[in-house]
Amino acid sequence: MITIALAGCMERLVASESHEPASRSMYRATDTSSTPTEDSDDVLISIRWIEAHEDLHWDSITMKLEVDDSVYDCTITGSDCLISQDGSDDNLWQTNEFLTLIENGVDIVSSSGTNVEIHIFYHGDQISGTSEVLVQ
Repeated sequence: MITIALAGCMERLVASESHEPASRSMYRATDTSSTPTEDSDDVLISIRWIEAHEDLHWDSITMKLEVDDSVYDCTITGSDCLISQDGSDDNLWQTNEFLTLIENGVDIVSSSGTNVEIHIFYHGDQISGTSEVLVQ
């Protein structure tokens, strides 16, 4: 009987300690108004917070786009995909800012009507949100 009571207490304690920002945040990704081309500098996706409880540090964020069998890294310093942000601190993804994902010398989406999968992680934990955007 004591073991069951302690197990129940421990279970509640562990559940209440789960305060990782990734588990409490949710974003929405949408297509931008620009039409993709065969160029390598198209504006692709806009991302806004639906729910965010604290700013996230960019050095702990991993963001990837997947189109068919290809995976592209997105960073604020610019790899395959450049993350443009509107906040006041370039080191943080702030709770009130929106992001724009832009091709950075790589043709990620060359034609209208392409599905782009989005994967965003913070400290290795996936952040909830839109998993796929139709870019057109």
